[in-house]
Amino acid sequence: MERIPCPGVRARAARRAAVELLLLGTAAFLFLRSFDAGDLARAALRITPGVLAAAVGFQAVLLGLCTLCWALILRQSGLYRGAWSCFWARTAGFAATYLTPSVSFAGVPTRELLYREDGMDRGKLYATIALDTFLEVAGKVPCIVAGAFCLGCGNRMGAAPVVAAAALPVLLAGGAFLLSCSGRRKGEPSGLILETVLRPLAALRPGAAAAVLSGIRAFREGIRGIVKDRRAVAAAAAAAFAASAVEVAQTWFLLSVLGLGSLPRSLAVYASILVQACTGLLPGNLGGMEGAHVAVFSLLGLAPGSGLVYTAMLRSGQAVAVLCGLLYMACRRLAKARSSRMPVASGARL
Repeated sequence: MERIPCPGVRARAARRAAVELLLLGTAAFLFLRSFDAGDLARAALRITPGVLAAAVGFQAVLLGLCTLCWALILRQSGLYRGAWSCFWARTAGFAATYLTPSVSFAGVPTRELLYREDGMDRGKLYATIALDTFLEVAGKVPCIVAGAFCLGCGNRMGAAPVVAAAALPVLLAGGAFLLSCSGRRKGEPSGLILETVLRPLAALRPGAAAAVLSGIRAFREGIRGIVKDRRAVAAAAAAAFAASAVEVAQTWFLLSVLGLGSLPRSLAVYASILVQACTGLLPGNLGGMEGAHVAVFSLLGLAPGSGLVYTAMLRSGQAVAVLCGLLYMACRRLAKARSSRMPVASGARL
C-alpha cells in the first residue's frame, strides 16, 4: 500500500527549505557585497572561451590519471573490465560526490554499483576503491604541506598553517601502516583492532556483528591480494601523485590568467582544499570552495574578487565532468529499463 505523506510533514519540510534558501541567499548577498565591483568585473573579463576550454581539458586529464590509478589496482585484484568501464564509473562517482554534501560517501557506492558485474566480489571491489581513495589523498599531501608552508611564510600567520597541515603525513603514515599490515598475515593489528571495537556489538547483536566481521574480513582479503605486488601499488601511487601535480599546474594556469601566476601562490591556493574538505556542507561544496579561495587570496594580499573568479573558472571544468557523469548514469538507467521491458514485450507478441 502506498504511503501518503502527512500534510503537516510536507508543510514543515517546505518551511525548512524556505528558511534554508533564505539564509543561503542572505549569506550570498552579504558575501558579494564585500567585493569591489570594479575588481570583480576586471577579473571576470579575463575569462575567455579558450580559458574555459583549458579548464575542461585539465579536468579531463585529471579524470584520466585518476582512472589509470584505479585501473592499475583493479588489474592487480583481477577485477579489471576495461578502460572505458573504469573511466565512466569513476566519472559517475565524481559526479555523485560533487552533487551531495559528503566526502565520497555517495561516490563510492555509485562507482561500485556501475562497475560491478554479476558474480564479482563486492568486498574485493570495495577494497580497490578504498585503496584508490587512499592513494588519491596521499598524492595530495606533499602539495598541501608545501602550500601550507608557502602560506605561512607569505603572511603573518607564521607556522600555524604548517602545524595544521603536519597532521596529514601522520594520518597518512597510520593508514599506510594498517594497509601494509593487511598484506602480511591473518591476525594483523588492523584486524585485531576492528574485532576489538566490535566486541560490544557482538555482545548485543551477535548476528549483526557476524555480518559486519564477514564484510571486514572480505575487505581485508581484497586489500591483502592487492598490496602483495608492490610495483603495482607504486605505479598506482605514481598516477595519483601525477594527478596532484596536474591540479597544481591547473591552479598555476588559472592564476596566470588573472595575472597572478607563481608557484608559491599556486601551492598556497591549492592547499585550501584542506579547508574545503571540512566545509563541504552543501552540494558541490557551494560557498565553502568560494569562501576558502577568497580567504586564501586575502591572506596572500590579492583582491578577493579574483578569488571568486578563480573559483568560477575552476568550477567550469568540474561542471562538464559532472554533466558527463550524470549523462552516463541516465544512459545506464534507460538501458536497464529497456532490458527489463524486453521480455514482457516479446511475451506479448507471442
